[in-house]
Amino acid sequence: MGIRQSVFSLEEIYGLQVEGNWSTRDDVWLTPSPFTIPVTQYNTGYHAGGYNITADARVVTVERFDFSNDTTDAVPACNLPSSKSTGANQALGNQSYGYTMGGSADPGIADSIVVRIDYSNDSSAPAPGAETWIRLLGSSGASNSNYGYLFGGWSNTTSPTGPYTAISRFDFSNDTSPAPIHNNFVTARVDGAAAGNQTHGYYGGGNNYPTGPYVSYSIVDRLDYANDTVQASPKGPLSAAKYSGMLASGNGSKAYFAGGTAPAIGAQVSTIDRYDYSNDTVTSPPNIWNVNVRFRGNTGDTSGGYYMGGYISSPFTYYSSISRIDYDNDTAALVTKADMISGAYGGFTFASKENDLPSSVLKSATQVRDSGASPQGSDFGYILGGNSSPTDAVERMDFNNDTTTASPKGTLILDGRYRHAAVSSASGGYIAGGRNLPANAELSSVERIDYANDTANMVAKGTLNGTRYAAAAAGNQTHGYVGGGQGTPNKFTKVDRIDYSNDTVAATPVGDLIDNHFFFSAVGNQNFGYFAGAWTTQTSIDRVDYSNDTVAATPVGKMSLRSDNGNGFTAATGNANFGYIGGGGFGGDVSTVDRIDYANDTANTSVRGPLVLSRYGRAATGDQNFGYFSGGGGTDTSSIDRIDYANDTVTSTPKSFMVQNRQQHGATSSRENAMPLRGPGILDGVSTAFISHEFSNPQGTDFGYFAGGAHPSVSDTKATVQRVDFTNDTATAPSRGQLDDAVKNHGGASSTTGGYTFGNFPARSWVQRINYSNDTATAATKGNLNVTKGYVSSTGNEHFGYTIGGGPSPLRTTVDRLDYSNDSADASARRDLTNGRGYHSSVGNQDFGYACGGHVSGIVSTVVRVNYANDLAAEVPRGPLTATRRYNSGTGNANFGYVAGNGSHDNTQVDRIDYSNDTVDATPKGPLTGGYSYHAATSNPDFGYFGGGQNPGTTVHSTVDRINYANDLVKAIAKGPLSIPTNKSAGVSSRAHGNPLLNTVTYTEGTISTANIGYFGGSSTSNENNRIDLDNDTATIVTRGTLAQSATVNQAGTSNGSFGYISGGSPANRTSVNRIDYSNDTTTASLRGPLNTGRRDQGGVGNANFGYVAGGEDPSGAIFGIVSIERIDYSSDNTTTVAKGPLSVSRKRLAGTGNQNFGYFGGGALPERSTVERIDYSNDVANATPKGPLSATSQYLGATGNANFGYFGGGRPSPASRVDRIDYANDTIQASPRGNFEIGLEKATANASNSNFGYFGGGSNLSSVRRIDFSNDTATPVLRGPLTRNMVQEPGVGSRSDGFVPIGPSVVSNAAAMRVTPPTTFGYFAGGEGNSSPGARVDRIDYSNDTAALSIRGDLAVGTKEAGSFSSPFFGYVVGGYVGNRSIVQRIDYANDSATGVTRALMNFGRRHVRGTGNKDFGYVFGGNVPSPRSDIERVDYSNDGNSTLMRGNLTGARYRNVALGNQVFGFAASSGGNGGVKSDIQRLDYSNDTTDAVVKANLGVQRYSLGGTGNSVFGFLGGGYGGTSILERITYASDTLALTPKSNLNIEVGDLAATGNVNFGYFGGGSAQPASNTPGGGSSKIDRLDYSNDTIAPAGTVGNLSLGRRNITGFSAAESANPQ
Repeated sequence: MGIRQSVFSLEEIYGLQVEGNWSTRDDVWLTPSPFTIPVTQYNTGYHAGGYNITADARVVTVERFDFSNDTTDAVPACNLPSSKSTGANQALGNQSYGYTMGGSADPGIADSIVVRIDYSNDSSAPAPGAETWIRLLGSSGASNSNYGYLFGGWSNTTSPTGPYTAISRFDFSNDTSPAPIHNNFVTARVDGAAAGNQTHGYYGGGNNYPTGPYVSYSIVDRLDYANDTVQASPKGPLSAAKYSGMLASGNGSKAYFAGGTAPAIGAQVSTIDRYDYSNDTVTSPPNIWNVNVRFRGNTGDTSGGYYMGGYISSPFTYYSSISRIDYDNDTAALVTKADMISGAYGGFTFASKENDLPSSVLKSATQVRDSGASPQGSDFGYILGGNSSPTDAVERMDFNNDTTTASPKGTLILDGRYRHAAVSSASGGYIAGGRNLPANAELSSVERIDYANDTANMVAKGTLNGTRYAAAAAGNQTHGYVGGGQGTPNKFTKVDRIDYSNDTVAATPVGDLIDNHFFFSAVGNQNFGYFAGAWTTQTSIDRVDYSNDTVAATPVGKMSLRSDNGNGFTAATGNANFGYIGGGGFGGDVSTVDRIDYANDTANTSVRGPLVLSRYGRAATGDQNFGYFSGGGGTDTSSIDRIDYANDTVTSTPKSFMVQNRQQHGATSSRENAMPLRGPGILDGVSTAFISHEFSNPQGTDFGYFAGGAHPSVSDTKATVQRVDFTNDTATAPSRGQLDDAVKNHGGASSTTGGYTFGNFPARSWVQRINYSNDTATAATKGNLNVTKGYVSSTGNEHFGYTIGGGPSPLRTTVDRLDYSNDSADASARRDLTNGRGYHSSVGNQDFGYACGGHVSGIVSTVVRVNYANDLAAEVPRGPLTATRRYNSGTGNANFGYVAGNGSHDNTQVDRIDYSNDTVDATPKGPLTGGYSYHAATSNPDFGYFGGGQNPGTTVHSTVDRINYANDLVKAIAKGPLSIPTNKSAGVSSRAHGNPLLNTVTYTEGTISTANIGYFGGSSTSNENNRIDLDNDTATIVTRGTLAQSATVNQAGTSNGSFGYISGGSPANRTSVNRIDYSNDTTTASLRGPLNTGRRDQGGVGNANFGYVAGGEDPSGAIFGIVSIERIDYSSDNTTTVAKGPLSVSRKRLAGTGNQNFGYFGGGALPERSTVERIDYSNDVANATPKGPLSATSQYLGATGNANFGYFGGGRPSPASRVDRIDYANDTIQASPRGNFEIGLEKATANASNSNFGYFGGGSNLSSVRRIDFSNDTATPVLRGPLTRNMVQEPGVGSRSDGFVPIGPSVVSNAAAMRVTPPTTFGYFAGGEGNSSPGARVDRIDYSNDTAALSIRGDLAVGTKEAGSFSSPFFGYVVGGYVGNRSIVQRIDYANDSATGVTRALMNFGRRHVRGTGNKDFGYVFGGNVPSPRSDIERVDYSNDGNSTLMRGNLTGARYRNVALGNQVFGFAASSGGNGGVKSDIQRLDYSNDTTDAVVKANLGVQRYSLGGTGNSVFGFLGGGYGGTSILERITYASDTLALTPKSNLNIEVGDLAATGNVNFGYFGGGSAQPASNTPGGGSSKIDRLDYSNDTIAPAGTVGNLSLGRRNITGFSAAESANPQ
């Protein structure tokens, strides 16, 4: 089955980003964005220092040049602290400051000093503590807003002297710290030039000075700032090798590398190379400097670059001039603008607007949080004070990069503070009490560190109620609690509460602890704090209830008894579910870790995996996944150990180090104590979603294409494109669209959105693109190859296509690379092959391309490899084919390439190249069904398809042979065939070359996702809006906010992702435009606009940027309607609309829908019309174009749609039940009738939709909502809703209407990444009994390879049998079971399923012989035996699964040994066995109303119990069970009152079995032929597979077995119950 279309289907996000059509963070919000803050920029450039030729000395002068008045000479700004110069612009800068980085000081000696120039006041000063990584010369710098990067260089004071490959990074936010080496590039060099934009830095040219013999370079190295620990990659090259005196500047899209010394001529050059960032290529516009000048300075802004000063050496002449290059007119000669005054050259240059530095930056976490738009906190932990050598230092550890050494931050107020308590809010950390050295005074003071400004010193806050030390603290997001401790001579039980919102006052005394606790630790979640142990053998734990904190603490379980004193000097941290207490001693030090289970805190702690070292006096903090224990005494240490909460029985892992040893210190984090990501003021509701910044969507299609070729005569070149459906490959491949030009003997490669053909015979340079999303259209002509060629072969990855070699004569050596993101541009030439090659094939994966066989000097078997990451390097010979081949073809997947054909009709062999071991000979595979040459090939990850071909003689074939990659030694299977015999064609597919099946989109921090909601606005009786949640459209629609005007009808609606616009209407043919804010929809809509013309009965449609209102009736009462169209500009929606269009004919009572490129208006009156007109948004001043028409005339109709189709439904006359569909890709033909409404419908509200469904609401005297399923649109639309009242002729809007490509899910700013829903390929069978007691074994089945035996994963936490189960998209849950009627809920983490499961919540009752099911949010436990059968239902909340389950509704009677299954809307419990007789009824629980009792819907056809059940969103299947051990029956969820349908029997004949599955298949496994009481032996290991598409069971033995035969097991999967994938 193909990948179901998602909201991103047929649209590649990367392509949209490149085209500028993809919404970013700022598009979602009105200006200004809540995530950015303006930053002051200065329209000036600076030249600092340099060498004055007259004085023969370096200078200190800093000159300022005004870009906005660039005909005025530079003026003095300030002086450097000392004179210095640079030969390669060794400077960095951001919007506010420029920095000289090292350089040459008198008398020519390198230094490492960093000087900062403040643009706001033209001052300069050394940056204390900052220095270059070495005393550096010959380096060049580029910067973004956050960091500056220095590339290469050498030193005349340090050995080795260089040249260096180093890239050092300077942190502008911490500019008093050194600039260490951060990365490197490949080829060491000096005196190059650097430029960049805000995403990448580029270092070009240079030479190998001071190492001889001297070599100069044309290399350009590119550093990806977002991934700046990965080595810079070679790009370019420049037009020639050059160095010394070369300069670079640029804007966001290109850089200019100017001048330099060219070794080829031994002198300075005047050429300027333009470097295009989008394709890493160089052009040299006919532009030169006014003179060949050396050692000029160079800076600029976004529009131009300035070259400042310099000299020529023979005859020596100094130039003080400042020349400008215009980036938008870079072929024009440079213009001399003004002069410098210092008489110097070789200075440091920088500017506030260079490197495309932006005018705004992301707000800090605090600023964003306070604006109510971002989750709170940050992913850091802070280590505060302590003893060893007494310290006031604060260090910060990065949880996302926890192997790096902690970084120094601010300081405490009191030096030598130790034995203090530490606790955290979301925005700051607190330390309280303690002592300070050397005075050793006891303290009551409280200090706070501000996480948003953590380089600043801590500040004083309130006090405790008296001095104390050796106390401990815990807290939630509003208060911190400091408890216990001691003060001379007393030990305390008192607890003080710090109010974070009023933290300058003294802490408030609250309820006491029970025992004296001192030299101990505390931990907690958001509800309770736990104060544990003491520096004795005391093991008690006291619990403080934050919601009732004035009463005394409650004693709960106890710690384990450690060695003498081992229960003191501990540290503690935890998450929402568990607290971890580690280390301790001060005499008898221990590494023990105790875990408190908050859900069962009256039980004693359990001992978990130990820390690495036995230490006392440690501190601990952490996030929701890991705990970090730092430092410690005994032998003082700086090490930091990490506990993995998901695998806490193993020894902790050593991670990073602190800068210094410390003990008896404090540690805090905004992530500790289960601090919520969302806090006060954080946006909430349906319109926002905060999840991972990486979101993966299915991409590509399940089709392969054979394009062009010669058929049926060898000389008859064709433009046909034939398509193979990988999911139905026995069908004849139909023809789709045409190529723009007929081609043969060409190459083919593919991105995930389009297939490309390259070249032609006779030789051509054509490139054509097949658009997979519209493959019936003619292919588009794109850029050209560099040379004409045929007999070529092509391959590539998801970003680039490579055409290697070609012919016919001479054989070509060229390698052409096409950038798919810029495919209208010509392909770029890469490194030529060593020898010409043609008549060959090419294969490859995402990293390498292989040219195989063909003609080189005669027919060859050789294979050469091109490295995509370094495609300017020479190709590399790899292992040969098994024989010489020509006229061959090739395809493959990510791991292997397959090559077949050799010009002989009797050679059917296939050669396989193993990409992981490509130096060995290819391996014989196959064979094909026939020996053909000139065939073409394509593939998906599992199969390769070789289509068409020729032989014997001139016979052309239509055969399609399929190779099974998983079993490639067997003969290929004939599939297809092609509809037209074809040879010399090319094969393409989005699935070939190992192209990824998922497109991972990285959203900018702070992006807010698009809501999945629709609105029906106002009515003749009310101005209230109704909101429908498209994720849960069966729920009653709710009232949300109001329109600004009451009792308005006959309006039109348009929408983007953030707002809905409802315009016009009656009475009085209004001009008003009401805007609904989706993020704040409880308020009254705001008035925008107005319309230019008052109107009613108009149509509305739009895209992300504009809304269009067309036709209708104006105030004149025009009986036939009007033709005008008006456009609402969403970016300026408070201005009067602008006239566009118009329509070709007047009309009113029409409807509108469309996608993001076109709008369609259909129907209307008078007279009643069937015509459809299309607006082209890219040319909206033109008249609308007639399209369609509809299948019949209609007025008072509604319209909705998605990106591909528009639906016009209902209307008059009659009223009509008709629904017509317009295919946007073929919109000139008559609309096709689809599934009708069940009743006639007129004046209904529509245009609320998403990519999957469209909604029609209300109509004459109706409140019902009807949903069209776009994927099944021949079916009758189904009833949803209803509305809160009858609605007639009211507008509909939706956040994802009109094919709007939604943003999201979104990124959390400074928050730990939460999971996105992962597609899964696994199911699990857990627990049960074999020949022994209940087991803990968990077996995993791989759905993609289910013939293999199941693999053993991590055990359950507790062995069980007769248990139930269910699954969220991320975790599997096993509930209850036997021995002992267990009430525990156990959880398996799919992301780490080799770890032992963990216990989570407790059910209210222990249950055995129980079953469960659920949806993506909740799991439900039905009945069970406790020890007598029960009828109640309990619910587990996945988002809070550490808390006790909730009791929900009841079954109609007590049930056990039953079965449970369901989809995302309903759960079904069926059958019952044992005491009370066998039951056959099937009961349904409505998840949206789960406190209501389940309702009996149907009955099993065969009465039985202890059966298995699974299904997908549409059907459920119930199999096996005692009383009918092989029977399989199907229930249809949508018609669940009907009798079940018998299906083919299972192979296994068992009861007490388990079942699970995914969207395509169900798996039934384990069990026993008789109940356990009758058969003391083990259970079955067999598994049956059910194919949902045809309701058949695979032959016995098809699926691999369980690792151990057992019964009373349970099964679950992230893909069951129609969980989202």
